[in-house]
This record gives sequence, C-alpha cells and structure tokens, in this order.
Amino acid sequence: MAEARPKQPPGNPPELFNPRDYLANLWKIPFIEDKEPAKIEIALRERIKELKCLYGIARLAERHHNSMDDFLKALVELLPLSWQYPEITCARVVIEDRTYRSRDLRVTKWRQTAPILVHNRPAGNVTIFYLEERPAADEGPFLKEERVLIDEVATRIGSIAVRIAAEKELQEINKQLSLERLALPEANAALRTGLAKIEDEQK
Repeated sequence: MAEARPKQPPGNPPELFNPRDYLANLWKIPFIEDKEPAKIEIALRERIKELKCLYGIARLAERHHNSMDDFLKALVELLPLSWQYPEITCARVVIEDRTYRSRDLRVTKWRQTAPILVHNRPAGNVTIFYLEERPAADEGPFLKEERVLIDEVATRIGSIAVRIAAEKELQEINKQLSLERLALPEANAALRTGLAKIEDEQK
C-alpha cells in the first residue's frame, strides 16, 4: 500500500511543496541531517516540556473550572518547569488588578513577556524571569519556541478568563431566576387576595 503523504498546505504550488520542510516547520524538530544527535535530543526534550505545559494548563482549567484565582495560583507554579532552565526560572501573571507570583519570584532583566487579552482588550500579561544570566539564544536567553509557548499561554489565560466569567454570569442569572420562581407563588397569592378585596368592595 502506498505511503500516505502529508496534505499540501493551501496556497503552496505543487512544485514548491516539500513534505520534509512542512513537517520540520510543523513540529519545530530538526531532522537528523540538519543537526547533531545530541542537539536533536535536547530539542525533543524541550518540545516535550512545552507539550506538558499545554496539557497541564488544560488539566488546571478543568480542575479549577469555577475559580480564576485558584487556576492562576496553580499556573504560576507550573510555568517555570516548562522553560529551558527550570531551576532558575520563575513566573508572574498580572490580570486586571491581581498579581500572581511563583515561589522565589525576583524581577530581573532576563525576562520574556506576552500580553493577555480578554474580549480583545489588554487585561494583563504573563512574564517568565530567569534569575541568572544564560547564554544568548533567539530572544535574549530564550528560545524562539519559548516565545511561541508564552504567547499560547497568554492566549489560553485570556480564553479561560472569558469562559469562567461567562459561567459565573450564567450561574448568577440562574440563581436570580430560581429566587424569582420561588417568589412567584407568594406574588400570585397576594394578587388573588387583592383581587378578592376589590371584588368585595365592588359588591
């Protein structure tokens, strides 16, 4: 049976499409002929950490589905584990008027920041700090893949904030409707009593 080829991305002429280049760009993992085996192993290890980070965010969002506060307190402790030097990494999330810090947070010049948008408006930011200087990479001491990761983290924080706020608003509406439903029999009884008095007065 013929081997399945990756689907050609839209907008690429057939003669220019190279499945190898497409997969390399998709997974951001260097091919063997591009780099040394040791560097490939490091790249794979970093990509696994990044995937674990995104999976961890999903689990935290599920666990703290009704509390943005609890979600962010747990998130800032998760994020440092996903960067290249977790032993000297700390995290901070600022959203609206609240600030969440990982343990041993210290603001340094070695930082990577991404804005958090809620309903397409700036609501805060997520920042990763290195406590010590490290060799230069793609963005200061940070990798280009870590830029992609922190941008995605900020996007997910904004989306989760919108969802939790919508769920709380829905719960409040349901609570108000329940109270009104409970008060309805009393209102009907009072209305009947009033109508009866009016009829008596007319008689």
